[in-house]
Amino acid sequence: MVYFFFSKSKKNVPERIPPLETERLLIRELTMDDLPVLHAILNAAFDGDASLEARESWLQWTVRGYEMFAALEQPHYGERGVVLKETGELIGAVGIVPYVDRFPGVPALTPDPDGPATAEVGLFWAIDPAHQGNGYATEAAEVVVYYLERYLRLGRIVATTAPENAASQAVMRKIGMTIHHSGVPHPRVVGVRENRSRWRSHLFAVIPHPTAPRIWLRRWPSGWGLPRARVPRRIWHADTQRVVRHLHAQVGLQLWVRRLLHHEEDEAAKRSRSIYEVDVYGTSSSEDAASWEGAASPEEATSLVAASSGAGAWIGLGELASLSLREEKQRAILEHYLQALAGAASGEAIPSERAPWAARGWRETAARWVERELAALGHTVVAVEQVKQWVLSSVLRVRTDGPTFYFKTPVRLPLFVAEGTFTRRLAARFPEYVPAPVAVAPERGWMLFRDFETIFSWQTFLAERQAVLARMARLQRESADHVAALLADGALDRRLSLLAAQVDPLLADPHATAELSAEQLDKLRAHIPLL
Repeated sequence: MVYFFFSKSKKNVPERIPPLETERLLIRELTMDDLPVLHAILNAAFDGDASLEARESWLQWTVRGYEMFAALEQPHYGERGVVLKETGELIGAVGIVPYVDRFPGVPALTPDPDGPATAEVGLFWAIDPAHQGNGYATEAAEVVVYYLERYLRLGRIVATTAPENAASQAVMRKIGMTIHHSGVPHPRVVGVRENRSRWRSHLFAVIPHPTAPRIWLRRWPSGWGLPRARVPRRIWHADTQRVVRHLHAQVGLQLWVRRLLHHEEDEAAKRSRSIYEVDVYGTSSSEDAASWEGAASPEEATSLVAASSGAGAWIGLGELASLSLREEKQRAILEHYLQALAGAASGEAIPSERAPWAARGWRETAARWVERELAALGHTVVAVEQVKQWVLSSVLRVRTDGPTFYFKTPVRLPLFVAEGTFTRRLAARFPEYVPAPVAVAPERGWMLFRDFETIFSWQTFLAERQAVLARMARLQRESADHVAALLADGALDRRLSLLAAQVDPLLADPHATAELSAEQLDKLRAHIPLL
C-alpha cells in the first residue's frame, strides 16, 4: 500500500504529525467542529456515557496539545480524526498516548517483575460501530505505525485491550503486534510491536600512526580491536557526518574520515559493519567544530589517541600476528592495510584510482582554497563538518562568521562532466532551477555553494519528493530546446542514437562483463536488437 504524507515543514520530521493518507482514509488533526460527531462515535465505540461537556473539555485539550507538544519538541501525542476520503465523513479516531505501567507478564516490557515501570508509546483507535467490519481500524492504525517507525524511528509501540475484545486483538495481529497477557488485572491483554526495520550499525576507526606503519588497537576484555561505536539504527556508510559524530561520542577524539576501508551488510540480521581510515584533529567537546588549522602534530596525535581511546597500543604488522583479535574477521583487512602503510613508507605509489580526498593533507589544501574564496566574499571560516563522502564525491559544510556554505568535489571519471564549470553555466542558463556556485576551481573540480533553504533526504515526505521530481521534469523539458548550447557548455553527448552505437563495444569489453556468466552474456547480447 502507498501512503501519502503532506507537510510544509523544512525538516525531515515535522513538528506535528502531518495528514496521513491511505487508499480510503485521511488521518488528520481534530478540530472543535468535530465535537458532536466524535462525541457520538466514542460513546458508541466504548459503550460510554461521557457528557458532551466532558468531551468538549477533552477535545479542547487535544487540539491545544497539537501546538503545545510541538512547541516543547515532545512526541506527537494525541488522537487524530479518521475520515473517509470518498465522503469526507469523520468515522473514528486514532493516535498515540503515553503509557506508563508495569507488565510482569511481558518480559520485553518488564524484564524484572520486581523492577520499575516502563514508559511506552501506546496506540489508540476507535471506529464508529456503523463502519466497523470494513478494515478501517487496521488501515488507520497501520499508517500511523508506519509513520512512527519510519519518521520518528520508534523502537516499540504497544496497545492494550480487554480479553473479550477479539476485534481489537485481531487489529493488533494484523498490524504486526504480538499478543501477551499482561500479568495484571488491567489491562489484561497487551499488544507489542517491535520495529523490525531497526538496524544496528557497527562503526570502526583505523587510526594510523602519524610517522610509522602502525595503527592504534584497544585492549578490550574479549581481545584487541579497533576503536568503535555501535549505533541502534542503520547508518549509510557515506553519511560521514553521522559516522564522525558517533565515533567522536565513543572514542572521545575529533576525527576526520579519509576513506572507507571495508563495508558489509547482513540484511537478515539487520546489521552493518563499516571500517574507516581517519585522521585525528583533537579532543574538542564539539564533534562538529573541526578546526581548519590542520591535523594534530605527530606528537599531539599519538598522545591524544593514547589518552582518549582507552588501554591500547600502536600495533605494526609483526605484532598483529601474535594478538588475539575480538573481531577475527578483521585480521585480513588490518594486515592488508598495514602492508599498504609499510609500502607507502618505503616509497610505493598510492593507487591512482584512489579518490583525492583520501590523501593525507588534502583537507588542509582544500581549506586554504575555501578560506581564500570566502575571504574575498567578506567571511571568515569558523568550522567545518563532513556531510557525505563516498567513491563519487565529498561534501563538506563550512560555517563562517556569517552564512553557511557547502563545498563539493566530485571524482574525475570519463562519463562525468567538469561539474563545477558546467554547473556554473547551467545556473546562468536556467537560474530558476540551478543554484550558482559562488566559487569554482575548475582544475580540481572544487565548488562552493551558499546554504540551501531545504535539504531533501530519503526521509523527505512523498509530497515534497513529488514536487522535486516535477520540477526536475520541467527542467528536462525546457533543456530539450538547448541541446546544441548544452553540448557547447560541456555536457556529454548521451543521446539515444549514440548510446545504441556504444552497446556492442561495451559488451566486447572484458572489464565491463567480468561479473557476467557466459549464459548471462549471451542473453544480454540476444536482447541488443530490442534496444
